[in-house]
Amino acid sequence: MTSALPGQSRAGPSDRSQRARVLTAAVLVTALVAAVAAVIAPSGLPSDDPLGGLARFGLAVTVFAFAQLAQLQFRAAAGAVSLTWGEAALVICLHQVPAGWIPAATLLGAGLAWSGMSLLGTRRRPLEIARVASSLTVATALAGFVTTLLGQPLLATPTPPLVLAMLAGAVTYLLVSVGLGAVTLNLHHGVPTGVLLGEVLRGKLLMFVGNVVVGLVVVALIEVDPRWLLILPLPLWLLQQAYRHRLRVDRDRRAWRAFAEATAALDHRDERGVATAVVSDALTGLTNRTAMLSRGDQVLRQLARDRPVALLLLDINRFKEVNDTLGHAAGDQLLRLTADRLGGLARGGDLLGRLGGDEFALLLTSVPVLGDSAAPMAYTLRQAREITERLAAPTEVAGVRMSVEAAVGVVVASAGTADMAELLRRADIAMYQAKEGSGCVAAYDSARDATSTDRLALLAELREALAADDQLVLVLQPAVDLATGAPTGVEALIRWRHPRRGWLNPHEFIRPVENSEQLGTFTRYVLDKALGVAAQWARDGLDLPISVNLSARSLLDRRLPTEIADALRRHRVPARRLVLEITETVVMSELEVIDEVLGALRTMGVQLAVDDFGTGFSSLTFLTRVAVDELKVDRSFVLRMADSPEAAAIVRTTVGLGQQLGLRVVAEGVETAEQRSALAELGCTAAQGYHFFKPMPADKIGAVLGGLVNGARSRVVPLRADGAS
Repeated sequence: MTSALPGQSRAGPSDRSQRARVLTAAVLVTALVAAVAAVIAPSGLPSDDPLGGLARFGLAVTVFAFAQLAQLQFRAAAGAVSLTWGEAALVICLHQVPAGWIPAATLLGAGLAWSGMSLLGTRRRPLEIARVASSLTVATALAGFVTTLLGQPLLATPTPPLVLAMLAGAVTYLLVSVGLGAVTLNLHHGVPTGVLLGEVLRGKLLMFVGNVVVGLVVVALIEVDPRWLLILPLPLWLLQQAYRHRLRVDRDRRAWRAFAEATAALDHRDERGVATAVVSDALTGLTNRTAMLSRGDQVLRQLARDRPVALLLLDINRFKEVNDTLGHAAGDQLLRLTADRLGGLARGGDLLGRLGGDEFALLLTSVPVLGDSAAPMAYTLRQAREITERLAAPTEVAGVRMSVEAAVGVVVASAGTADMAELLRRADIAMYQAKEGSGCVAAYDSARDATSTDRLALLAELREALAADDQLVLVLQPAVDLATGAPTGVEALIRWRHPRRGWLNPHEFIRPVENSEQLGTFTRYVLDKALGVAAQWARDGLDLPISVNLSARSLLDRRLPTEIADALRRHRVPARRLVLEITETVVMSELEVIDEVLGALRTMGVQLAVDDFGTGFSSLTFLTRVAVDELKVDRSFVLRMADSPEAAAIVRTTVGLGQQLGLRVVAEGVETAEQRSALAELGCTAAQGYHFFKPMPADKIGAVLGGLVNGARSRVVPLRADGAS
């Protein structure tokens, strides 16, 4: 086991780094001594050995190098941990190479492998490579010592006692390598050693068993006839994929279990249960929102009432682009990098937290006064600008050189005049002022607070809107066949005609709704409106499916299928004419409740569509688990496919996949005739977007759909001219 991409901790980073360097030096010296001392010892090879000592040593170096190259990533408390085929390499080499040579072979093989991966992939410092190679060398040295105490496996016919001896050596290797990695991470980042040991050993268990079995099988084949080794590459590749799938399933199961538990806790009124459900933030090791509020209030109460404090609220600009373009692992890496750089600016007594997503907060408790009332704000603004400058220093994320830009909102107040929640509210207002302005830092302006404060009433106003019949308005956007112009379906979208605020788009109110207790009521309202429109189409002779977006959290409600079935019966709409759009992360969940809900919906005959296809981390894998009817190509790929070969490849692959699986494929966000032509050339059959139609009211879409149907029956027609309204 070797660590990579670690998280971070706040307390005493310099002291911990120094101790970690001392440990690395000690392990490296031990590894070198073990390697040199063992090589000069008698080999024990027979004089008539057909390979010879040099060839066997080269074989061991190669085996250990390949074992490190075929690594997988496992998410633990400190970040990502690399799992390798080290135990398999150890068992093979214990049989083929003198045990005394194995440490030297490990040091050379692992060093070469990690150096090569550093040059071709994620850059690693020479000290980190030396630490990894030396830790593995010490582990193999102890493993060889334990094995030879119990038996002599070198070129020996495998017997039960020898198998047990090699198994004992493999266990020693596992415990030592994992233990050294855990101690190093504890020294570097303050992660509890016991927690990390437990996590990694549980994640490694299946791979450990498989590795030992593979090693013993290779030894047995060598004894029978080495030519049998030629059949191994395919089974080993399949086993690697099984390991990869198991780790991914385990990661997703943990994530969804945490999401479900947090959601369930938040549905209750017990404050202790809520705090317990949302207290962890393992990705960065920082305090989360709930703990930030609680600990922040404690800090404020301990300070003098007139003591100035400052809160800096930071949001990473274009973070979603990093996720969409480079993947979620790159986004996680960027979050950890941001946390590390912010941690370097925090002083004793300050409080640093990640509030969620790409939002961070830093509470400064040592703000100087200097006899000037303007000094605290001036100092805080300098700190905020230093943060943006430090974040903007070029760095590498997922192999891409980039500079991180951020918006920072700043608020300064006396400790006794506001609690932590109020400071966060003001800092949030300032942060959005920074985003809207030309700079990257903005101070809280009380004159602009009224508008932001008014937004806090949204949920209360939504309750009133749900009780009314004229505020939440359904608008509908057709998807059309690119060849015939016939409508293939209609997506239902919601708008809020607010009596005071005017028209509100979904991004202005959907997220608060999804995180509130009103989600169920809101979902039923939208479904009822959509099915009412579909029923009217049926009376007009139009047989088209209507699509409704479904929140991930809605699928945690076992009552959802029953409620949908009741709505379908009430409106007399066949289940096949309702399409529920869900996201990839929902479909990848291993939670039993989500499987039950999706299964019940499929049994009813409701169709399922995957929205924003291609943006998730497992776009293809989930199709083997859940039967869907439609894939919707995310608009980001459609917008970029003319200029980006990668985006075009994703669209082409999605279209081909849909054809092979018999699924509908709909491209979203088509805005130009060029995009439409490109989609047609790639084989995409349906699309929606402003190039065809903007979302329109229910009372107008019936005539539009009827015209499209009638026009498509007689001939193939071009749809709308580019730029038509």
